[in-house]
Amino acid sequence: MTVVVKRGDRMLKRMNFAQFVNKARNKIIFFLQDSSSSYGYQKRIEEVKQFIANNGSLCPAQNGCIVSLTSYGERINTVHLAIASIMDQTVQPDQVVLYLDKDTCSDPLPPELLTLCDRGLRIVRNVENIRGHKKYFYAMQEYPDKTIVTIDDDVLYPRKALKQLITASKKYPKCVIARRVHRVIFDRQGKPLRYTDWLFAYRGLRRKSNDNILTGCGGTLFPPQSLPVGALNADAIRRCALSADDIWLSCALRSVNRVIYRAAAGVSLFWEIAGTQTSALNRENIDEGGNDKAMGLTMKYFGLASENFSNRRKG
Repeated sequence: MTVVVKRGDRMLKRMNFAQFVNKARNKIIFFLQDSSSSYGYQKRIEEVKQFIANNGSLCPAQNGCIVSLTSYGERINTVHLAIASIMDQTVQPDQVVLYLDKDTCSDPLPPELLTLCDRGLRIVRNVENIRGHKKYFYAMQEYPDKTIVTIDDDVLYPRKALKQLITASKKYPKCVIARRVHRVIFDRQGKPLRYTDWLFAYRGLRRKSNDNILTGCGGTLFPPQSLPVGALNADAIRRCALSADDIWLSCALRSVNRVIYRAAAGVSLFWEIAGTQTSALNRENIDEGGNDKAMGLTMKYFGLASENFSNRRKG
């Protein structure tokens, strides 16, 4: 539905009603998440600190699951909290691997982080700096036959986060599993709407959908060899979506008809670690249209059209 207001022959304003509703809904979703975060954050941070204080470590689970992440800048001083939260799980991974580029490795690493190396953490240094893509790019090449779970470095994860991903993967083994997704929306001409007009943090009944866009902050599980070879191309990543790894990954998956399934998870999907949030990336990706540009370039790179994100069956 399109609402048009005119004064004489001059069009003053055009607003898509569905887009207006989506924006209002997105604000409500983020309000609920923020409210839940303030309630659960303190409890979870205490659990994580207790895990560290008690010399908590990974037990050899042999479930074939590797957790992978990256970090940079000031976050290197708090990333041990994110790592400890993914070790302190009801179902543990086999190993956690942290990939750091040359710039991040220029200074001595915090002792809190190095301590975790004796408890199941492996640090890989001096990799190429491709921003957030580092969290999957190297792990998928180093562990091609393993299930890779990617997490963010500025997040605390609930104790059942990994179990939720693995449980969903057993039910849908061919799907990539995400605990949080957006929904991409296209106009009638097949062009994606602006990122700010998508359905954020979608929590509807249809969990398995071609129009799901994974959001890495909730944690994402990739079965072995989920991505096409073209997705592990550093030059293409730089050209198309250097700051938009979630969009890059989601489009890569659609190019091989891999579906993203949203795992069952509560409102408190994660808690942002205090002091780690900056507005620079959000400003670049959202306010300055970085995500919109990345979506267009990435769809072109993988040869995608709106039909690739449609759930309608042909025939």
